[in-house]
Amino acid sequence: DLDAKAWILVDPLDGEVLAAKAEQRERSIASTTKLMTTYLALTRLKPSQMLKAVPYDALPAESIVGLAAGEKLTVRDLLFAMLLPSANDAAATIAVGVSGSEMKFVAEMNDAAKTLGLDHTSYANPIGLDESGNYSSAQDLASLAGRLLANDLFARIVDTPKATLRSVTGKPTVTTRNTLLLSDPTATGVKTG
Repeated sequence: DLDAKAWILVDPLDGEVLAAKAEQRERSIASTTKLMTTYLALTRLKPSQMLKAVPYDALPAESIVGLAAGEKLTVRDLLFAMLLPSANDAAATIAVGVSGSEMKFVAEMNDAAKTLGLDHTSYANPIGLDESGNYSSAQDLASLAGRLLANDLFARIVDTPKATLRSVTGKPTVTTRNTLLLSDPTATGVKTG
């Protein structure tokens, strides 16, 4: 009996659902929104590609890595910043780097969700701040995570407890916010909300 309103347990070898509760219920997804941001980055950009950090005015409680507007950094480092400490400034930079604007990127996120058959998913922003129209289901999140784990770079990033961002000014080290990854040696990711 899990203390969760919705969840799903899937066998990663064949995709069989082993157990679930309210797996299609649409719920706020917070930073697991960044799974789709990552999906679009990995399908449209090269890890070595350089992007310019966009201006980002974070709210006090937001997770950021402290990118300076105009600073050039690799997509690889942006992915580490976005997936480990869940940096919203990195996600915003990726969104603009992929589509030219956050609004266009959100439209592409929703198009990708439809194409991938994520029928209980909608995006309103690329970072995951609670907003009307930003939701998914446990089933859709598991499906998207499964697709992403087939990508070697993604699988390596989400299984990394700490990383140094080599292209970022000051070469900061980022640490995952996934406490399960830090406390259970058998865990290999993926992303917390």
